[in-house]
Amino acid sequence: MRKDVKAVLEEVLEKEMTEHLKAGDREFTPTRLGKRDGRYTGNLLTPALKFERLQVPRDREGAFVTELLERYQQMTGGVEVAILKMYLCRVFTRTIVSIIEALSRMRIDKDAVNRISARLQEEQKQ
Repeated sequence: MRKDVKAVLEEVLEKEMTEHLKAGDREFTPTRLGKRDGRYTGNLLTPALKFERLQVPRDREGAFVTELLERYQQMTGGVEVAILKMYLCRVFTRTIVSIIEALSRMRIDKDAVNRISARLQEEQKQ
């Protein structure tokens, strides 16, 4: 099932890139807005599944931002909210890192926990 969902995610990312460039892969049209520049590999942690080596397309100008994922995002909002809740309950950041690693086998550093917490607290203030 994980492979099927990963394939669908990658297909959605490719479709978003096609819409962004107004042209398919190796398609040259007068309305084309840029060029593809390969893919980068990333991991994505969701509350349900962890996707390893997800192929995320990029354009040469670096202007492509997908609606599915933020640039270089490794966690979905549900995981970030869980981190924030632990942080607000005064759980030590090293303990949060250990919990995330035990549940997902994904390694994050304590600085990432601090950045996520600061960003989400700022969003809640607005």
